Amino acid sequence: QDGSSIPFELGTLKYLGQVHDMSLSSSVAIKARIEKANQKFGALGRVFRSRHVSREAKSQCYRAVILPTLLFGAHTWILRAEEWRLLENYHHARVRQIANVNLWITRRHRISTNTLLARLGLRTMRQYVADAALSWIGKCVRMEAFRLPRQLLFSWIRRPRSRYATKTHGATIREHLRYCLLPDDPDAWIPIAQNASLWRQSIKENLDVARPR
Repeated sequence: QDGSSIPFELGTLKYLGQVHDMSLSSSVAIKARIEKANQKFGALGRVFRSRHVSREAKSQCYRAVILPTLLFGAHTWILRAEEWRLLENYHHARVRQIANVNLWITRRHRISTNTLLARLGLRTMRQYVADAALSWIGKCVRMEAFRLPRQLLFSWIRRPRSRYATKTHGATIREHLRYCLLPDDPDAWIPIAQNASLWRQSIKENLDVARPR
């Protein structure tokens, strides 16, 4: 009534399946996706625990159900070390469960995560996320110029960034490009992305030789 502002606190907001908060950090969205993936993994617990189901079938189930649930919206995430740690810890824990080994066994017999991934025919989390993100920006490049995703991908603010500014989506995309052994200069990768089949082939071939992390 006196014209003063009313203080309020906004918690989380779900928009198009993604959870956001006031910080705009991807941690909130990633934790929500991990929770959803855990629910799906728990619902399929009998499949993953069964000794009568082959490893190949378990791996296919993980790729078809758990990973799409976990990585929904991954192309929009801004990933720092904290977010990578959340994703990789979850992925490694599920891989051990599918392979029917625990952390003590892997340490006792010196079984690396890369060995388990190769045994199950799975990729690293960085490979899955890079695949999703680069496939999406390839689609954005091939969109008409008036489409909003394309405009946002190539937009910038005409002001110098603060030295205390947080990591940007563009920086994350450049990391994905370098990880996939692709040039991070837009003048170099955009012509490749404009050809859908060439872009898809470049991603696939370079992900296969990308160094595991």
